[in-house]
Amino acid sequence: MTEPLMRWLRDRELDGYAEVIPPLWLRSIDLLGWNGRATLVAIEMKTSLQHSLIAQCNQCFAITDTVYCAVTSYPIKSSIKKCHAHGIGILCVHGDSVTEILPPLSTLGNKNHASYHLDAEKMEKLFDYMRKCGPGGNAGIPTLKGKGPARDVRERIVAYRKENPDASWKELFSSVANHYASAKSMQQAQVKLEEWMALRGEITP
Repeated sequence: MTEPLMRWLRDRELDGYAEVIPPLWLRSIDLLGWNGRATLVAIEMKTSLQHSLIAQCNQCFAITDTVYCAVTSYPIKSSIKKCHAHGIGILCVHGDSVTEILPPLSTLGNKNHASYHLDAEKMEKLFDYMRKCGPGGNAGIPTLKGKGPARDVRERIVAYRKENPDASWKELFSSVANHYASAKSMQQAQVKLEEWMALRGEITP
């Protein structure tokens, strides 16, 4: 499902970034299309148009007015009406083809949909995170045991520290792709993660 959507984004001169975590969020967005400047398209993916998918899409209005849900089965009329009411676009993926069933909020001219928007500083941090991670990836994969955003950041920290053993948390925060709001929050979360991993015997304290 990811690759057809990646191609759909490229046809619109957008690079696709999978499993992106905005600052202060606890979960990732399945797919973000970005032109390297201000244009940002959020896509949340599921096989069918469920209430949980609409709820995930609504959260995406905090970063962009162009939000889609992508499904592999054609949704029922009531679900389409609900998406229209929320300003969420619908993409249907069949094999290698992607069909836009419903346009998103951005094409309807309705702005300021969300009650909360990331401020300019946090949006720039989101863009910086995407620059560091680079486009690509596989979206919509459930988080498996022993996996997750914090662990992904930890792996990047470990790799960075091999070349920069004396790196401070401030340096790590600015040099390693992460979803944290500050160097302090990054340090606190990573220290807790290491303590938890040590208790489980996953690493040596």
